[in-house]
Amino acid sequence: MGEVLVNNKIINCPGEDRIVINQEDDLFGWMTVYENMKLVVKGDEIIEKFLNLTNLLKFKNLYPSELSGGMKKRLSFARALAVDPEFIIMDEPFGSLDYRIKQKLHEELLNIVKASNKTVLLVTHDIEEAIFLSERIIILSKELAEIRQEIIVPFDYPRKIELKDSIDFLNLKRKIKLV
Repeated sequence: MGEVLVNNKIINCPGEDRIVINQEDDLFGWMTVYENMKLVVKGDEIIEKFLNLTNLLKFKNLYPSELSGGMKKRLSFARALAVDPEFIIMDEPFGSLDYRIKQKLHEELLNIVKASNKTVLLVTHDIEEAIFLSERIIILSKELAEIRQEIIVPFDYPRKIELKDSIDFLNLKRKIKLV
């Protein structure tokens, strides 16, 4: 048995200081982009700020069915940021996206996180994704979710997709596969 700590406080229930972005779509299909944002935050200025940050402002009158998979993920992230949590948990957020969209969103996510100065916990099975997006990687065991190893990612920010083709990146990926 373990525990989760945020700012040295044990977490055992939901709280306003943290939010989860799930693997599954969490948008309301009968509401526009703007209306989906208005569910979590009041005020046009704040909504426009986060739609602009995620490059969705010009799509504010569209419905989720009119958005690409990547745009839907950016909208979920915009909603999470607008709530202004200290901590964002992303559970396999890119798992259902095709490779090219995923690559583009990886770069965009890094830019958005930097601009918003938020702490993000990314849960993923994708080794490349973990290396590219993370400052550190914690590898868990399969059975009891015990920590098997913690790896500090040695790459500076800003990161570009080309990093994934570097020898250092590929060597780190190989090292993680062996854990």
